[in-house]
Amino acid sequence: MRSAPLITSDTYSEFDVLKLLHQRMPLSASGKMKYMNLYKGLEGEQRFSRLLKNRLPSRYVVLTDVLLGQNESEFQLDILVIADDTIYPLEVKNYDGDFVIRNDRWYATAGRREIRNPLHQVSRMEILLRNVLNQGKFNFSIESKVVFTHSEFFLYQAPLDAPLIFPTQINRFIEELVSKPFHGNSRQENLVDFLKKQQKSWSTHTRLPKYTYEELQKGIVCEECSVFLRLDPLNLLVCNNCGRKEKLVPALLRSVRQYEVLFPDKRITVSAILDWCNIISSRKIIRRILKKHLRLVQRGRYSYYVFKK
Repeated sequence: MRSAPLITSDTYSEFDVLKLLHQRMPLSASGKMKYMNLYKGLEGEQRFSRLLKNRLPSRYVVLTDVLLGQNESEFQLDILVIADDTIYPLEVKNYDGDFVIRNDRWYATAGRREIRNPLHQVSRMEILLRNVLNQGKFNFSIESKVVFTHSEFFLYQAPLDAPLIFPTQINRFIEELVSKPFHGNSRQENLVDFLKKQQKSWSTHTRLPKYTYEELQKGIVCEECSVFLRLDPLNLLVCNNCGRKEKLVPALLRSVRQYEVLFPDKRITVSAILDWCNIISSRKIIRRILKKHLRLVQRGRYSYYVFKK
């Protein structure tokens, strides 16, 4: 039984793995709530990062989901905007509804539920980030912000001097960035290279539902709507829900990659993928695709495939 994947892939986040599990097994109530919260947060981050990348001049560097460690502490930057002498770590919140601050504590007015104070999160993150920059001998100014992206968000009793950006202030914030002078230097590129080397691929605090291979539904899942695909007579994979059609090779390789992510301790073999993908009955077709796109590790009857680096 698995708890958390032993993966270090920077292409699969905690949300991605939860999504793969959600497609193939029923999640518990707490697991489903975690998945939906991550989905909502990611939606806000992606929407805001697209806005930044579309509107900021090319002289700005925009990084997303940067996971860093400082000593025994981990911290994540939702979005990091790098100018020539200033960096802007942005904590993105996709909250909707009414919230209020009382005695430095944040509450959702619906149900009077207390939430984590995002200003405390930003303060901790800024301290750790400054230590990381000092380690690399980078002397950038840091201007941290909490950005609320949902149009239905409202905060009562917000302090005027807090580094908060509300939905109606987003355009103004971007315009201010665009108008800043740029002197041009190589520090941006050096900082990006440094952060990529420092970045962690998987948080040690990640906790995923326990699962076994046997309890996951087998098949190839539609990228659009997460419904299991069927194979038509022309060897196209078809979704009966959204009508999407996909060629066999990319769909199978995507499913193999998901198999590797969910079960990194299992080897990729023709028999394993035949069972995992379920709807492809030809061992010959699977062997041909694996041989062409993956690397064969020769171990006699125990040979297996790995993705090419």
